[in-house]
Amino acid sequence: MARSRGITYEECVRLIKSLKSVIAYIRGGKMMILDAEKLDA
Repeated sequence: MARSRGITYEECVRLIKSLKSVIAYIRGGKMMILDAEKLDA
């Protein structure tokens, strides 16, 4: 996922951790939105 967005792996990990209550990252590059209202904010 990081390479396709042009960011480092470490930056990607930090981003996913900061959004953990909003999205779930599933192995293979799939993301599931857990709370669309928070994501919109």
